[in-house]
Amino acid sequence: MCPITDQPPFSSHAVLRELFAALGNDPFVIAEGLARPALAERLLTNRYAYDQTIHGDVKHRAETQLPIIGSIDQMKQTGGMYREIELLKATIFLTKSTGAPHAV
Repeated sequence: MCPITDQPPFSSHAVLRELFAALGNDPFVIAEGLARPALAERLLTNRYAYDQTIHGDVKHRAETQLPIIGSIDQMKQTGGMYREIELLKATIFLTKSTGAPHAV
């Protein structure tokens, strides 16, 4: 947790008290208001992720081509969208004269 949240007016207790007051200090309303969005998102995500009417054709094509792909070059030729991203780790230093950052 960020240390600033312990400082007024960002105290987590104060924020919770304000939230509970806005919900009428009703435990049922508070629990439902906090849990329902997370539950709804989880249920929708799980239903969408495994819906064969949406993903069945793509899954079938991928499973059909998977055994014949032996390299990245062959994957690029399968007909689907393929993107390759190269990430490089750089060390950032500040230039003494200007103070501007530069990567090495």
